Amino acid sequence: MFAFLKKSFTKNGSRKAAKDRLMAVVSRDRANVSAEFLLRLTTELLDAAAKYIVPDYDSVSIRIERRGTGACLCATLPVVAYVDPLRQGE
Repeated sequence: MFAFLKKSFTKNGSRKAAKDRLMAVVSRDRANVSAEFLLRLTTELLDAAAKYIVPDYDSVSIRIERRGTGACLCATLPVVAYVDPLRQGE
């Protein structure tokens, strides 16, 4: 569940992790939501998506952007493989 966070904090990913954290803070500030809300939203979206795909966790990007008078949820989940939920129990 939190594999994407663990990978973000490795030595090789420190530059990318810093950029991702900054983008998350800017996105969160623009959307007026808490860090906890954005983390919970990201986790739940990844859990739901994992029923159907294997995402590339290193490239996942989820943010909320203000657009006019509303907000837009922008999610990029690069797909490594597809999962057939009907065959998972086999």
